[in-house]
Amino acid sequence: MANKSTQVLIDWLSISGTSRGIQEVKTKKVILPFGTSVFSRIEEIYYENERLATVTSKPHSSIIDEDLHIVKLDNWVLYSDNFYNLFELIIQETRIYNYKISRIDIAKDFNTFYYNLLPQNLIKGFLSGKYLKLGKSKYSVFGETNKTLTYDYLSFGRKGSPINAYLYNKSHEMQQVTFKPHIVNRWSENGLDIKKDVYRLEFAIKQSELSFVNINSGENFTFDIKNLFDQEMLENLYLWMMSKFFRLKINTGQKNISREENLVLFKYNEFDTIQWEQAKPMVTNRADKIFLRKLDTLYSELRNSDTKIFQAVEMLRDNFAKTKHLEYYLEKKIRPETEQKMEHPSYFQPELKKRSHQVKL
Repeated sequence: MANKSTQVLIDWLSISGTSRGIQEVKTKKVILPFGTSVFSRIEEIYYENERLATVTSKPHSSIIDEDLHIVKLDNWVLYSDNFYNLFELIIQETRIYNYKISRIDIAKDFNTFYYNLLPQNLIKGFLSGKYLKLGKSKYSVFGETNKTLTYDYLSFGRKGSPINAYLYNKSHEMQQVTFKPHIVNRWSENGLDIKKDVYRLEFAIKQSELSFVNINSGENFTFDIKNLFDQEMLENLYLWMMSKFFRLKINTGQKNISREENLVLFKYNEFDTIQWEQAKPMVTNRADKIFLRKLDTLYSELRNSDTKIFQAVEMLRDNFAKTKHLEYYLEKKIRPETEQKMEHPSYFQPELKKRSHQVKL
């Protein structure tokens, strides 16, 4: 029997980028009288008396870019039918640019897994060895003891890992922490029984982007902030996350766990249909930085030349920097040096440089 579940939900979203500060055109900001261990300023953004986001800025450490801002969207915004427009409003009002994902959590909510497997029975089966996780991983389990034991929480991954998987009783959490009507409304819209416990399987991703290769076509592509509103991409990413970080096997005693049968959790979690594999990270070396520096110089020299050539060099420079994860190095190191060099009269008039050397001699 198939289980009902929500589509993939975004439950946490924070982005980071550079900004010159919040403007108040359509929104109002409130500066809080305290900071964090990393940032000295915390500002809240309100729109029509509803808080949209919280912004942290002004880092204590000089190692961090002084213009760095981290924007965390409020939870209700992520569930709003007007999510796209609210996101655009936040971007405009924070004046943030070169922004990327700082953290994103994606999740599915449900009463039971496939074939009416109760989530607490899955946790119990994992602890007893009935179900085995594919791949080595740290795990944590929480529950309560009274007349009977409850199994409310199972996680995989170390605390500092870039990706963590969590299975937990969402109904229980909201009863103990904060009740969120927008989440319950989403449950009702998807046909979940809100009178029974609703569980959540969630993946917390603390990476700015994930690079993949299409197994069939060989095409490289990246999941990043541009994909936030692509539901099909979110569904595929969630399936890939399950296959890598929450793939359970039915234990029949085989020595090779990978040959055991997959435990089907949702109707459509057919891992054999996954067409992605994670791309290997690019290694950056000194030659890459030299080449990028030359591209930036060429870009600057062509600023008054043919527009098409100028734009082509700009695209090549920016794509190369992104591929090699050198965007920050380009923005903060190379470009200021290039501009300073080109502002000197001797750059376009070498004879001035020769004369200055002669004078010194």
